[in-house]
Amino acid sequence: MHPESTRKPTAVIKKVLSTCISLNELPTKLSPKDFFLNYLESTNQDIVYLRRLWAVPAGIPSLMGVARALSKDMRRTPEAKEAWAAFIRNEALDLLLSETPPRGNYPVGSFHSANTVSNLFFSSQQKCHLERLLTQQYMPFFYGLMKSMLDWIQPCVSQTEAVAKPKDIIITIGPKEVAGIGYTTPGTSQEGGNERAHRMATTICPMVAFGKNQRNNSLQLHNTVRLFACGASERVHEYMNYIGLSSLHSTALSALKTLAVESAETLKSLMKVKNNPLIAPSICINNIDIEQHVHQVSVGNLSNIVRGTWGYIHVPNQRLLKTLNASEISLGAYQRSLESIKGMGINPSMFLPTIQEEQSEINVIKSQISRVLSSLADPKGKVSAYPTKPCEIELISHEPPELHMLKLMDALDNSAKGVGQVFESIMKQAGLSVEGFFGRFQPMDGDLGTHYREAGISILATPTNHLAYCSWITPPHMGHHENPLPVFPQT
Repeated sequence: MHPESTRKPTAVIKKVLSTCISLNELPTKLSPKDFFLNYLESTNQDIVYLRRLWAVPAGIPSLMGVARALSKDMRRTPEAKEAWAAFIRNEALDLLLSETPPRGNYPVGSFHSANTVSNLFFSSQQKCHLERLLTQQYMPFFYGLMKSMLDWIQPCVSQTEAVAKPKDIIITIGPKEVAGIGYTTPGTSQEGGNERAHRMATTICPMVAFGKNQRNNSLQLHNTVRLFACGASERVHEYMNYIGLSSLHSTALSALKTLAVESAETLKSLMKVKNNPLIAPSICINNIDIEQHVHQVSVGNLSNIVRGTWGYIHVPNQRLLKTLNASEISLGAYQRSLESIKGMGINPSMFLPTIQEEQSEINVIKSQISRVLSSLADPKGKVSAYPTKPCEIELISHEPPELHMLKLMDALDNSAKGVGQVFESIMKQAGLSVEGFFGRFQPMDGDLGTHYREAGISILATPTNHLAYCSWITPPHMGHHENPLPVFPQT
């Protein structure tokens, strides 16, 4: 027997019982269910006035308490639980159907045309903005439902993975490889689980929106261009489109054509002489070998290798240009600096760190040691203790460089004829004349890979006492540079 059934009825219980007895009296008998149904659905002005505060902010908490009590009572038996689940499913369906992204072209609607897409669409800021629009403004209920469900099961998954993970796993990947995978420091397991749940829910929402209306295609247009860039086949595009993760292969081709036209116009604008008063953009080129692999080889259908040249232009940082003095980077200033160093003596101390730099490095190392020891013991005297935070240093700019790709060129830069063809292709892409191009042209070897190989020869060379073998210490001159870096300085 329930404990409450043995207690003395309170005033509230007595009033509830008396109300039920009153409802069961003649001439009109009403069950509590009939009473609540008529009370909620009646259009009588007096009854409507009595329930006027139910759906306002002041009455919503108590109203939700009634709904939770009804939900608890409906789940006491399997039959009632099934009926309640069907009711909740229908109510949730009505809410989901009411959440529909607006129709029309962006920004009025949610459709992104492959014929009008721009580079801004593929930026991380625009991607986050579109995700917020869909998950917080257009489909908040569905996103919250998916996110809550994934958050609910996430702790269980994390515990299972933690138990199943062997303790004797040796991680062989180094910091450099880790740095190449991502640029964000992984947080705790809970933070990682929340981020994973958010990413999964954010991916499910556009899939469902695309299934309802294929003009809601922000994620799909993103993915189809990425898949095309990764070399995915047309069959893969069709399957990904079938499950709502990407658009068709033809859409990727149309988007890339539109982006190519925009990039060509941007490239010509950046390479104009009037847009580069101090320092013009740098051009970096390199050989590339592309293999067109054929899985089913037949007569006339063989794999071949296309050899050409690829490259990009590097636009100087505008903040850096504002700090430069035009009179100090002219040709006359360069010639004067060469004249001033004719009688200049070169000492080894010029290439060594100064006393201040050495002391700064020592202080940084001591602060790191002090920070570790502070978690184990307290210093005797705070005045003589080393600081746990290193002194401030001048930070290097971490802004990403502004790079713009050039079209692939069907020419090699390892011969006079090939270099001429490469320069001719660059002039066409940059929209410059022969005089405008070669009038500011200055080649410079900027190949880090070549420098590394040349330095590697010196490093691997075994020291010897014989003078005849000293030629191994000096890096040999290459017949051609693999990565010439043509620079366009201001003349």
